[in-house]
Amino acid sequence: AHEGAKVVVSDVNVEGGNETVQSISSTGGDAIFVKADVGLMADVQTLVQAGIDRYGRIDVVFSNACHYPMGTATELTEAQWDRSINVCLKATWMLAKHALPHMVEQGSGVFVITGSVHSLRGFSRYASYDPAKAGLLGMTRNLALDYAPHVRVNAVLPGPIVTGLWK
Repeated sequence: AHEGAKVVVSDVNVEGGNETVQSISSTGGDAIFVKADVGLMADVQTLVQAGIDRYGRIDVVFSNACHYPMGTATELTEAQWDRSINVCLKATWMLAKHALPHMVEQGSGVFVITGSVHSLRGFSRYASYDPAKAGLLGMTRNLALDYAPHVRVNAVLPGPIVTGLWK
């Protein structure tokens, strides 16, 4: 936003999303908030359409959602597994499904995926998160091959970052 980008902020946390938009707006940036659960197809479709409706195009997508219940394969419930896979992995596919056609049509775009060090190696008691993050690397490679040269697709793989979710 400080570089002139118009931003669509999305989260399930309405208060945090609105705070982010306020922070951007208070420094002269242009941003909107769209409440969306990126684990749900209808919400992702609504999110992408809100960006198109407001700004007329999508130049950058930053897929950065995660959900990581701690537990081994035998400790996790099916609901915990599904939520983790849906928010970490499936959400990125859904964003790609809905945003990439717009980028291809306009002839350019950047799609950035947040993987993790968990994409590269396993950690104890992350039985759903590690496979989801590893899957993002495969998806990054696939999207990069399928949508080049018009859309650049990259992943970033950060290590631990202390955020509110960390606590």
